[in-house]
Amino acid sequence: MALVQFAPAHAADARCGGVAAACDVPGGSYYVLLPDGPGPHPALLFLHGHGGSGDIALRNRARLGPFVDAGWAVIAPDGARWRTDGPRSWNAMLNPAGRDDVAFLHAVADDAAARFGLLRAAMTATGFSAGGMMVWRLACDTPEAFAAYAPVAGTLWAPLPDHCAGPAPMFHMHGTTDKVVPMEGRSMMDGRLVQGNLIDALGMLRRTMGCVGAATAPREPEGWRAEAWTACTGRGAITLVTHGGGHSVPPGWANAALAFFAAHPRG
Repeated sequence: MALVQFAPAHAADARCGGVAAACDVPGGSYYVLLPDGPGPHPALLFLHGHGGSGDIALRNRARLGPFVDAGWAVIAPDGARWRTDGPRSWNAMLNPAGRDDVAFLHAVADDAAARFGLLRAAMTATGFSAGGMMVWRLACDTPEAFAAYAPVAGTLWAPLPDHCAGPAPMFHMHGTTDKVVPMEGRSMMDGRLVQGNLIDALGMLRRTMGCVGAATAPREPEGWRAEAWTACTGRGAITLVTHGGGHSVPPGWANAALAFFAAHPRG
């Protein structure tokens, strides 16, 4: 990402930034890319999938470059390892034996905002696969922590909660032929883990947000189908976009997410 420059808010910030130097916080670390030009910048928290890492996520120019091009900082934390040599992932099930990733990600967001002069109130959260599951957990448990949420190919684990803590803008994208995290849910490990049904999760979210009326159908690129619920309480709003692909982040996702964020600002 040659377009990125690092402009720390104070001298200590020079010790971390970019894909080569992680920023440390209690419980883990994160990487950050800053756009050209003076701040303060809006920022996106991006959570990698199972087995990924923050620095590898930031190297995906096609996926995250449009945010930096649009003047956004991108923050990519590292998931925790359950074993010393195990893959990194997220504790979206809130397993008490694992890291408290809700608290960790709040700490990452606050630290990055303070270090790099980012607009904390306007910060949004997104992620892919296991990262998308963690974004759902953030949105459900701490809806006010971020201005909007945009999970991709992830959902809540079953059993689904009866309700979430409150309303928040949610933009969800999913492939209709996804076999890794299918929209209808999936049993794993002989039933010890069950991915929740996405449509049921969205229904629960609509009830939480007090959304009324039928969904509208915003115009989307060919091959995508969108349903939107905007008559909701507070800042609540939900958009579901499906595409015919599998477990992936399709081209054009970043621009669609940016448009949703622009339509639901905070801060």
